[in-house]
Amino acid sequence: MWSNRAWLIIILLSLLASSTITPCLAAGSPGPIIHEDPSDVKSISGPNIDSQMQALLQLMIVDSADIASYLNASDFAAANLSYWDFHVSYDSYRQLMEHFNLSQSDYNLLVANIDALDLDISTMVNDSVNYNATYQAYRQFMAEGDRANATESALKLKGYYDSINQSHASLFNNITLVQNKLSGTGVDASLLDSSLKRLDDYMTRLDVEQRDVEQLLSDSNLTLVSDVDQAAVGSTITFTASLNKKDGSPIGNGPVLLHVSGRTSGSGVTDGNGETRIKYVVPQDAPGRLTAYATFEPSDKSQLPTISDIVEISVPAENTSISSSVSPGTASFGDTVTVSGALLSEKGIVLHGRTIDIYLGGVRAGTATTGEDGTYVYNLTITGSSPGGNTSVMASFTPDYNGVFAGSTSESQLNIIPVGTSLSLSSSGTQFTGGDAATFSGILRADNGRPVSDADVAVYAGDRRLGTARTGNDGGYRLTVAIPYDLQPGDTRVMAEYASSGGALAGVKSNVVDVTFVQSPPVISVSSPASIVFAGDVVEVNGSVKLADGRPVSGQPLLVSLADRGIGSPITGLNGSFSFSRGITGNDSPGMQPLIVSTTGDGLISKSTVQAGQVLIVPYDKASLLALALLSLAIVLLVIARLTGFDRRIMGGLRNLLARRTEEAAPISPQVPPAEAVPEVAPFVIEDEIASLSKAAASGDMARAVTGIYMLSRHIANLRGIAVPDSATHLEFYGIVIGRQPALQASLKPIIDLYEAEAFGRRVISGRDAEAAMACLRDFHLKLAELQESAGQ
Repeated sequence: MWSNRAWLIIILLSLLASSTITPCLAAGSPGPIIHEDPSDVKSISGPNIDSQMQALLQLMIVDSADIASYLNASDFAAANLSYWDFHVSYDSYRQLMEHFNLSQSDYNLLVANIDALDLDISTMVNDSVNYNATYQAYRQFMAEGDRANATESALKLKGYYDSINQSHASLFNNITLVQNKLSGTGVDASLLDSSLKRLDDYMTRLDVEQRDVEQLLSDSNLTLVSDVDQAAVGSTITFTASLNKKDGSPIGNGPVLLHVSGRTSGSGVTDGNGETRIKYVVPQDAPGRLTAYATFEPSDKSQLPTISDIVEISVPAENTSISSSVSPGTASFGDTVTVSGALLSEKGIVLHGRTIDIYLGGVRAGTATTGEDGTYVYNLTITGSSPGGNTSVMASFTPDYNGVFAGSTSESQLNIIPVGTSLSLSSSGTQFTGGDAATFSGILRADNGRPVSDADVAVYAGDRRLGTARTGNDGGYRLTVAIPYDLQPGDTRVMAEYASSGGALAGVKSNVVDVTFVQSPPVISVSSPASIVFAGDVVEVNGSVKLADGRPVSGQPLLVSLADRGIGSPITGLNGSFSFSRGITGNDSPGMQPLIVSTTGDGLISKSTVQAGQVLIVPYDKASLLALALLSLAIVLLVIARLTGFDRRIMGGLRNLLARRTEEAAPISPQVPPAEAVPEVAPFVIEDEIASLSKAAASGDMARAVTGIYMLSRHIANLRGIAVPDSATHLEFYGIVIGRQPALQASLKPIIDLYEAEAFGRRVISGRDAEAAMACLRDFHLKLAELQESAGQ
């Protein structure tokens, strides 16, 4: 028998096996999650991966429901954004597959089929955008009487419609299998039904629009009538289809398909009068209003199909009743009880294939599905988060989207007996220095001997929480953390704690482990500051703090002093580096002064001091000092001139010069100001930009390289006339570009994926990833230019 995890792995394998895509950028292996706060670190265990996969599947189902709703409302921009929410979840789901021992061929096959599902949804959204724009143009051409352009638009609409219809059929054909496989996994798949029904409504609206389009291209007419305008669930409706040529003569032996609420529901062949009758039984999952139409597929493939008009039939609503019972009525942690019952309509109709939600103490525990006889069974396991004491167990049926059957609930009682717990703790050592990797482990068990899985255990050093680990199937937990540098040295009591989230299990603290935290001497490296500074200048010092073995010391507060006075307190970064600058004022002590950097000695890094250099402080700014120097020089020159009589000779010569007169003044040419130079703007050369990003990637600065690739793609889009607001997120940017140029999806999507992976720390970015993204950037630049040239822009 397959486990829940196995079904979670193969669930998307069952969706689509026929389509594949070749992304421009291959997905890399997932990297470790980056935790900025060590207290948030959680170990990854089997149950945790299962819960992550369940949560991601749940998000994908919710996103698919949103996509269906937005398409049905013709809000294509919102549908596109919801698709990218879906894509992000599915991409994370795909990366989680790396944690399973799958062969490369199995992994590739699985990823290809997950990509096929993503492609199906993407195709439906993108082709819907194109269909809507082309349909508006078609209507405009028809209103202007331009049948040539209207016919050309109609042919394009036919292609988009067929593609959307095929994607819709693929999703529908696999939905039952998906729901069956998800049953009992903890994932609520009930939204899948409503998603398909919303898509059915959307397809019905498209069918109405497409009927007018294909009538323009078709050589025949098709009408459809029903024998009733109201029918209850389980009753039979007879539809009559009439097929004629444009001149009114009947078409015999013509194959006709009946479609009800977006699904193919029957077929027939016309007789000599061009008529055929098709019977239809109203199913249990019918909406409150049925929409039916017929299609004729000519044997001559050069002719286009014909679509009939729409026939609407109402289906009256009915109440339901649901029963429930719990056996046994008393349980404790680890026990499994059975919740069972049946779902019937007020007329006694057995409702099969319906989702029943099970709640324990008001919290949803899971779902069950009714069988052919309307009964359901759900195995409810009491976990550590379950409440204690007398607790309600409720079974609930929620009405389907546009369904005719009303919801109902039933409640039972279960007595949950609280159980105590025990928690052990051991340490990988008894003495640690700051930055050391310390491992703490133990086992969490209930007093009835059962291991407690999927529970969070926090480890404390004194009052300081070092981190949290999650227990595995055997109740074991393991937490490895780097000892924070700001812990106080000396003997410390380390303890683990399980804080129960429910009443079924009691919280507990572990045994105490005594450890000793020891200070380490740091190695402070600093750059030499400027040897002379004036008032208004900035003195700057850069450096790093490491341990003797080369490990960087992060988050370490430092003290920078000048002239024996503290001037700042920088803190080291993740790589142990620091940078500090301060302006010199007239209040700073003049003369040669020492610039010193030191650690505080508080925590696990001992007191250490290093002199960065000697700085000569001049208590004047450069402008004042220059003015003073010029004034002094002028005074000296005047004194020299007075002593030598040079000033008298100068004045005499000046009087003689002024006494001279000329008979006529020489014409003065007007002064033409020089033309202002126009700054030359360097042309945008993508290879120069990529060369710069390649250097960043080669140096290991993947954050700069990936961010640069993403920002360059935005710059290219703006240069090519696709206006992207500065406030737009990466997903909004993608939606704007693909909305304008759908053909750019294969080039831009890998860039967006890689930027998101780097920004959120989802995986380690390799040099090969960066090279592939740059190739996509070149392709994006080239294709966008070609598309705009072909459009005459």
